[in-house]
Amino acid sequence: MNGNRFIPDKELGKGSFGVVYKAWDSLKSQDVALKLSDKSHKNSFLSEIQVLSCVSGKKGFPKMIWKGEFQGQLAIAMELLGSSLTAKFKKDIISIGEACEIGIQTVKAIETLHKESFLHQDLKPCNILMGQKGEKTYHLIDFGISRGFIDRQTRHHIPLRTETTFKGNLVFCSSNLLNGIQASRRDDIISLLLILFFVIKKGLPWIKNTKSIHDMLSSRISVSIFELNKGVPCEIAECLSYAQGLSFYQKPDYKWIVNMLKRCKSAFDLEKTEILQIKSLKDKNSLKKNEDHRAKSECRSRNLLDFNSSTIKVLAPDFSEEMRQKIVVSRRSNN
Repeated sequence: MNGNRFIPDKELGKGSFGVVYKAWDSLKSQDVALKLSDKSHKNSFLSEIQVLSCVSGKKGFPKMIWKGEFQGQLAIAMELLGSSLTAKFKKDIISIGEACEIGIQTVKAIETLHKESFLHQDLKPCNILMGQKGEKTYHLIDFGISRGFIDRQTRHHIPLRTETTFKGNLVFCSSNLLNGIQASRRDDIISLLLILFFVIKKGLPWIKNTKSIHDMLSSRISVSIFELNKGVPCEIAECLSYAQGLSFYQKPDYKWIVNMLKRCKSAFDLEKTEILQIKSLKDKNSLKKNEDHRAKSECRSRNLLDFNSSTIKVLAPDFSEEMRQKIVVSRRSNN
């Protein structure tokens, strides 16, 4: 039955562990996102299933509709969402206010994920999707390398390990991971904030040096705090500084980060309102000038109409009628 249930259409995205298609679910008569993985990536598939089983349908996450095998491959059918932040970044200009809203929603989603004792470990713009039909809601996807940070037996935080194998994205991962330190909750927050830096600055200073971990680490070290923070609102820069100062075991203050982003968004919205008010005032002044100019023109036209041969006759009774008409014509043409 499942072999005929889904009808794959166009490819939506491709990653290390599988391909995502837009597909038609003939059982529920709706479009879905169908992720197909080779059986050699079973561990990644099981990791994604485990995470989605905990967060499916919660705010900031897609709903998992079905899981199993499809045409000889491991498959997950999920709620179909909109375009990625990567696509939006290429297509639209993202304002500071909108970047803050992306941050606010995504921090809350990360908090939900962490409450379920999972780390994302691969946050990047293409793993943040908008809602359907351009809805300005943001969702986290792709949990192939996610893992738990709470020991199932002891229920304690996993111990700090160094010299670990790197997992994630070289551009947006924290420097902790580049240095071989095992990921913890702070690193998801740092990755998100670097995404906001990327959106606001239209790039990151080290984005061209992604050939190797060594090149990336060297580039990161050479970038000054001043250069990194340039053009970024102080509230967001302060959030990054805070996250980088967290210890391996420390729980981030999600509420404080959200409030800082809200403060930044409010300041931007206020500034935007003031700019619109100034523009409106300029438009009103321009309109008034146009009205004054039109009134003067109408007044001049009335004066021209009033300036006729009878008026000249009163002012210059000795002029002939022919001379008076010539003066009227000359007067009107000069005005």
